[in-house]
Amino acid sequence: MFYVASYDLDNFRVFIASPFFHDVYDIEPAYFQKLLGEETELLQFAALYLKQVLFGEKFISEKPDAVEKRMKRREEINAKQRVQMKQDMEKEMDSPE
Repeated sequence: MFYVASYDLDNFRVFIASPFFHDVYDIEPAYFQKLLGEETELLQFAALYLKQVLFGEKFISEKPDAVEKRMKRREEINAKQRVQMKQDMEKEMDSPE
């Protein structure tokens, strides 16, 4: 994410347009449109985003239930990965070598 926010603004723009980003962060629609259209504004926002993510400095307001949603999504992803790993291991054990 550091690389994307620092050097790959096209993909950072895609990231901030994603549902994941909007589930977590509360950004005014007019400002969001400005971010999508102006490179300089997007680069400045990316720097603030990195400061928040890396150092915990609060520049971008988060939605009140953002932490809970993030934890729930992470738990769902982890559960799917565990199931997939178990299935992969069972396939390996069942297949003759």
